[in-house]
Amino acid sequence: MQIDYFLKTFKGLRDNSPHVSSASADNENCLYTYSLAYSKNAYCIFLGGWVQDCYYGEFLVKCQDCVDCVKIEQSTLCYECVECGQCYSSNYLLKCNSTQDSEYCINLRNCTHCFLSGNIHHASYVFKNKKYSKKRYEELVDAYKKEKTIQRLYDEWLDLCEKTPRINLLMTQCENCLGDNISFSKDVYAGFDLVKAENFLYSEEGGYGKDCCDTLIATDELHYECFGVTKNSYNCNFCVELTTCVNCEFCYSCYDCSDCFGCVYLKGKKFYILDKPYTEEDYKNEVELLKKNLKTAGFYSFDLMVD
Repeated sequence: MQIDYFLKTFKGLRDNSPHVSSASADNENCLYTYSLAYSKNAYCIFLGGWVQDCYYGEFLVKCQDCVDCVKIEQSTLCYECVECGQCYSSNYLLKCNSTQDSEYCINLRNCTHCFLSGNIHHASYVFKNKKYSKKRYEELVDAYKKEKTIQRLYDEWLDLCEKTPRINLLMTQCENCLGDNISFSKDVYAGFDLVKAENFLYSEEGGYGKDCCDTLIATDELHYECFGVTKNSYNCNFCVELTTCVNCEFCYSCYDCSDCFGCVYLKGKKFYILDKPYTEEDYKNEVELLKKNLKTAGFYSFDLMVD
């Protein structure tokens, strides 16, 4: 197969095939969502799962009754929270964990009833980084919220976030890792927002696997230059949005496929090239020749994706 024919045909398949409007599954009453699963009553939520009664958010996992939040997990009744976990009944939080009934704070850990405070751990009834009695705290907060407009409070929170010292790298139980927001991982270089990742390079949003490079929202093993390759996929290169696929390259939006090359919108197929079936022997011979020609043309050097 000639390289020009392969590239032209693959591009035609990718561009001309009908695209699904929302790559979501197992949801109930979820409108305008993308890459959302196992959720109910969600609206404008992108990337997440196990979400209920949430609106306008991104990267939400196991959350309920949350609005305008980004990258939060296991949280309930939160508004305008970013990079938070296990928070409850809180508004305007940044990088907080195990926090409840707090507002306009940054970097809280195991705290309750905090207001306009930062870098506080294991504390309650803290107003502007000073601890008070329950009664005095409630008086101060009520008076302050009556005095200030919502916009003024929001501006003060932004100023607090900008001026509060914070650690440059956030890691939890990691070994030999370089990046940010990494947990339970080993041997990660330039990784961001990864969990249980091993031997990951230049990757963001994912983990739960090993030996991946140049990936975004990818899990499992042996992926290179992939976006959205998840759910028990293995050994995929230059692929976009694959689910439970094995040994696939240059594929786009395929599901439950194995040994496919240059395929688009296939499900449950094996030994396919450009959406056409081959015998196992012919597939291996054709793919070997294709890879050789792609390398010669500079399209298979593992530093360039097909445009």
